Amino acid sequence: MALTVLSRGVLIAPFCLALSRFVCYAKESEQQAESAVRIGVIGAGIGGSSCSFYLRQLFGKDAELDVYEAGEIGGRLATVSIGGHVYESGATVIHPKNMYMQRFVRDLGLKHKDRPTTGKKMGFYNGEEFVFIESQWSVVTLAKMFWKYGFDLLKLRKAVGVLIENFSRIYDVHDNGIAYTSVEGILNAMGGREYVNLTKVSLAEVLKEHGYADEFVADMVSIAARVNYGQQTNMSAFAGEVSLAGVQGGLWSVHGGNKQVCSRLLEKSKATLYKSTVSGIKLAKGDKPGYYLIIAEPPDKNGNISAHVAGKYDIIVIATPLHHGKTDLKFKSFPKEITNFPDPFHRTVATYVDGELNFRAFGFDSKEDCPTEILTTRDNKFGINSVAHNYPVDYQKGKTETQKPVWKVFSREPLTDNQLGTLFTSRKETKVVDWLAYPHYDPPDTLSSFELHAGLYYINSVEWAASAMEMVAVGGRNTALLAYNKYHGLNDKIDAKWKPKTEL
Repeated sequence: MALTVLSRGVLIAPFCLALSRFVCYAKESEQQAESAVRIGVIGAGIGGSSCSFYLRQLFGKDAELDVYEAGEIGGRLATVSIGGHVYESGATVIHPKNMYMQRFVRDLGLKHKDRPTTGKKMGFYNGEEFVFIESQWSVVTLAKMFWKYGFDLLKLRKAVGVLIENFSRIYDVHDNGIAYTSVEGILNAMGGREYVNLTKVSLAEVLKEHGYADEFVADMVSIAARVNYGQQTNMSAFAGEVSLAGVQGGLWSVHGGNKQVCSRLLEKSKATLYKSTVSGIKLAKGDKPGYYLIIAEPPDKNGNISAHVAGKYDIIVIATPLHHGKTDLKFKSFPKEITNFPDPFHRTVATYVDGELNFRAFGFDSKEDCPTEILTTRDNKFGINSVAHNYPVDYQKGKTETQKPVWKVFSREPLTDNQLGTLFTSRKETKVVDWLAYPHYDPPDTLSSFELHAGLYYINSVEWAASAMEMVAVGGRNTALLAYNKYHGLNDKIDAKWKPKTEL
């Protein structure tokens, strides 16, 4: 009997020990789950997706990360189908020195889209005549440009090069874990107080101060402002200089569509995606520092929408524009009112036409003589900023099935049938993308903060300096770093002065 009891004791002891360990592990796991940071991201464009990617890298696998998106993943990185092919309809080109976009494409297994090397010809149109037409030989084109615009070309090229070099400082800053609470901090890290001041004066003022000829500004600079931002040289100087970088060579886009970057970044972030419209953010009372409730409006099975609390979070990142005309998101129970930003977004209309351009309307006797990329220097009778060949997102050299271009027309307002009838002799199919694409840059622009309240962040503040895929990606990583540093009390990594490394 004693042996039996002893045997039972030997069997029961390991079982109790295992049970004890299991209970302790369960409690520890529960505590970890309760202490795991809960993050909600509103918006799945390049800002929201890049920020989610970096948040996962920083906070690790235990963080609970939710992303809310009412529309398509990619936001303003979008596509349109016409003529049996798919074309970029949102943010289109990327500069070769945009390191975040370059890294994303490399690390996500994507690749650059091929660019056509023949059949393209550019012309500058002032509303009455062409003031410049590109030659089929690049040497002749450069000679013609230099003859017309002189040393202003070289001076501008150097100035844009300095801008890009200084912009690149932010990559080292972020790689060292430093984040800024304001857009002004980012600009200071790039180029000091001078870059902040560039947001407070017009591009025309800065160019005049540096002695650029009126003709050069009226032609080359106006084209960059009109094509890239749909605006004039009276726009803020910093955004204007960014637009000038957008007319340099080597520009590229992602094969298959730029929006793939967003979807793949979200996959890497392992976030839970909710297809919902967020109507409000509520600060819970009685908690220090408190937590947030997201009020979302997912449709039910019948398509009806009713608001409900979707979840509570320690950190919320807003990655969609809050400015007038872009959102109706409301902030509730905050000690200080947070109102939507009043500054307007700029309306841009892109009209895609599968048809034949009316070359005679531009004064040409043959199709071959007419440029395939017409860039306007001022307002004109056609009501356009530009009209150019646009190639499919899957374009590849040597593959005829992916080589069909359509015409893409930029304008400030929708074109009438009469205007389209003047521009084109025939139209098989026409599609219009009418959207609020980027801020309207009226200096002095106000540079706001990335932090709206403790634990509540706003990526798109960065767009009031300049709007571009890379600029928003910079805002995305900065916001992720700021949220991480604030959450963990890493104050030495917030708004730190940055001195770029120099070689001895």
